[in-house]
Formats: sequence, structure tokens, C-alpha cells
Amino acid sequence: MLHVLTLLACTMTHREALRARAAEGALAEAVQDYWEGVRWSRPERALAHLSPSDASTVLATGGLRRVTDVAVLRVVVDAPATDDPLRTPRAGQTWTRVESFAPREGRVDSEVVNQAWSRGTDGVWRVDTARTPLHADRPW
Repeated sequence: MLHVLTLLACTMTHREALRARAAEGALAEAVQDYWEGVRWSRPERALAHLSPSDASTVLATGGLRRVTDVAVLRVVVDAPATDDPLRTPRAGQTWTRVESFAPREGRVDSEVVNQAWSRGTDGVWRVDTARTPLHADRPW
């Protein structure tokens, strides 16, 4: 009986680990999609990962910097708050290296951007601008 309980405990832990990896993979894909949209001036890709009000702000400001390179460095997803991890809201943190060109200054800058992300019950990962506000001169 003890072996069966141990096996069940390991199976649950393994299942939870698989779910966590799947959530991190989904967030990494969303982050990559967002940044590729920013980098290649494809607003429909980037704006899909912002709330409607944040999307309209970004469209209004237009951003003054041109992104030249992007690399997702790290993705961390918080544990689900309920037993149904596919339908429950989730939160995550990402670290992305962003190289951008500022035409007015004539220089390339490189920075690591830490962003908070959240996934609603619709399953879409979005930048959590309440925790990581967008800057006026760039969409990150």
C-alpha cells in the first residue's frame, strides 16, 4: 500500500511538472510573438498581447525606438490557484534582452526587460501593465 501511495504522489508531482512546463512554453510563445510584433512593426501581433486600452495607448504614441534584436532569456509561471490549471488565471514573469535604436540619439541600447504577464480565463497571455507599466517612448 505504501508503494502505491508513493507512486501516486510521484505521478501527481510529475503531472504538475508537465503542466508547469506547458504553461511556461505557452508564455514563452506569447512573449516571442509580442516582441516579434514590436520588432518587425506588426502591430496586430504585439497588440494581441495587450488589453484594449493599452493597445490604443501604444497605437497613439507609436513608439520612438526601433527594436533591432530580441531574445527571451527566462520565463517563470506562478502555480495555478485552483485544481483546473487550464482554465484558471495565471501570472508569470519574463526577462527579455532587447536591443533598440534611438534615431534621435543615434545609438543602439541593450537592456534586459522584466515584464509581468497574466493569463485570463480566455487562455490568452497579456502583458500585465498594472504591474509593469508601458513607457511613453517605447512599447515595453
